[in-house]
Amino acid sequence: MPSAARPTQGAARTQDQLVRAKLLPAQVDIALARGDIDTARIAAIELDGIAERYGSGALHAAADTARGALRLVDGDARAAIRDLRSGWRAWQDVGAPYETARSRVHIAEALAATGDHGSAAMELEAALSAFQRLGAKPDAEHATSMLEAMAST
Repeated sequence: MPSAARPTQGAARTQDQLVRAKLLPAQVDIALARGDIDTARIAAIELDGIAERYGSGALHAAADTARGALRLVDGDARAAIRDLRSGWRAWQDVGAPYETARSRVHIAEALAATGDHGSAAMELEAALSAFQRLGAKPDAEHATSMLEAMAST
């Protein structure tokens, strides 16, 4: 292959990192769902580094959301809210309605952890509305069950 047609090692590394960046948010979510906090933390740190390196709005949104989810698991709900709201705004800015709604669910969880159930319910209602518009039935059902659980407490 002529040298001009071969990708440079740096370009290949960049592509590898950007491919990984697409997978890392799911790795964080799955690890947290399994209770594997260490794996989630490693993935979130890697995602944060990639976001800092490339500066993409979507990468920053994903990194903020992952960091917020970890802070919530660590018991720091107030810091989680800050990160999750930052992620929510960034998802809005890049025009990602599904990710924006998912961020609102995480924000609701963090608000509920601080005892602010009224604000948590508002976030869940907004997320539910978005999920319904998008046809994201499993997410809508999850938001509905969270609202019902919150109403019964």
